[in-house]
Amino acid sequence: MGEHDGAAGRAGATSCPTKFCPTNIVSISLERISLVKRSAQIVVALALLLVVCQVAVWGDAAPAAAVSSGPFNPAGLMQQSLDRCTGDRFTFALFGDSYDREPLIALMKMVDARAPAFVVTLGDMVEQGAKEEGRKQWQVAEERTGWFLRAHPTWPVIGNHEVDEDFDSGLSNFLGFYGLKDQSYSFTFRNCKFIVLGVDRDWRPSPPEQVEFVRRELADRDRYDHVFVFRHLPFYTVGMKEPDQVPNTPTEMTKLFEQSRVTATFAGHDHYYYRTRREGVSHIISGGAGAGIYNLVRLAEQAPGDAYMGVSKAEDQVMCHVPGRVDRSTPFKGYYESGDELLFAVFVHVNGKDVTAEAVSLSGEVWDSFPLAGEGFGVIGAAKAPPVTE
Repeated sequence: MGEHDGAAGRAGATSCPTKFCPTNIVSISLERISLVKRSAQIVVALALLLVVCQVAVWGDAAPAAAVSSGPFNPAGLMQQSLDRCTGDRFTFALFGDSYDREPLIALMKMVDARAPAFVVTLGDMVEQGAKEEGRKQWQVAEERTGWFLRAHPTWPVIGNHEVDEDFDSGLSNFLGFYGLKDQSYSFTFRNCKFIVLGVDRDWRPSPPEQVEFVRRELADRDRYDHVFVFRHLPFYTVGMKEPDQVPNTPTEMTKLFEQSRVTATFAGHDHYYYRTRREGVSHIISGGAGAGIYNLVRLAEQAPGDAYMGVSKAEDQVMCHVPGRVDRSTPFKGYYESGDELLFAVFVHVNGKDVTAEAVSLSGEVWDSFPLAGEGFGVIGAAKAPPVTE
């Protein structure tokens, strides 16, 4: 575990009358080593140029066949994103729970067209990630989504479907695909810190080892304007997940978020959209990347000002509610048959001290937009803020 910030930091010879004296041999060897190094640098530069050309050619459409070049560690692409930024002004995108189903490709194309600085996936990006079957599913995921992972730094959160059948082999497959050392890690970008939490074997809402990891990562909180936390398991929900996983009451973890002024948390696991503010911290669930939308079973536990999009408890309506903005219901056609309107991603726009976010459907409809920090924060049902253009 550790911190990736996407940016990398930066002998004379004596004379000898004998042609093969030790000094000359060392000098010749050093020249050869220098030549080898220069050659290696040229090869690396050409490889990078090839990647750039591939991205330019592919554009927003996936190639028919992606060559194998994993692991897809996002750290190597972060410098390009830093170079594109103007000050502390950038956008990142996030989505989760696709099971690597076909609709994910269309959603990735929509995200790709908006050119975020980087992406965070919130888990369950394959249906079964463990054992030999898991290796096969990750291979298919590479063939289908490798174009996106090569074009955008994509930081992954591990979900239950990555490890359900066998925790150890599932974790190994996940780490190997993304080239990570640990499932919990952090990275920084401009004026922000990002903390990614792994899965707990027992699915406890506030496991002590995660709390201690977050506590250590928040020790330098004052160095950053904003801190964002990502985990597959939500901290609050009105969806289908049981109270033993998501109690909807303050835990040691959420109290730590409040004490340390965490800007927002993002999660998946419950397949729907949810935004709430509890104890001064915003919590967002973005679980609409293709795995089907869940029921709003715990809607009675919502807080004032909450926004949500999910299936009614009676399973007959898709309900979209954003205070002061949207309040509609449409017929529910089935778990996997409700169409593109149930596919969405969340975009977070950072502009110095100000942070806004918006939920965007596959068709481009922005049906929720809200402040997370700075101007407008604290206003329930705030009007749509203009997106940041990079």
